[in-house]
Amino acid sequence: MGLGWGCVLGPSMAAALEALPQALAGTALGVPTTLHNIGGALGLAIGTEVFRLAAQDGGFAAATSW
Repeated sequence: MGLGWGCVLGPSMAAALEALPQALAGTALGVPTTLHNIGGALGLAIGTEVFRLAAQDGGFAAATSW
């Protein structure tokens, strides 16, 4: 994902910024970057909580044993 994300994110942001007036460039760059960072932080927090809760109950092996 890292290489693919790097190949997509940079060019797409550059294309989006070229389509806007220069006065809006700061906002146009800041909003998606901020949302990207918030999404990453929330995803990490939710994933960590899921694994923490699973570990409290004996882990995923205990949850899937029939």
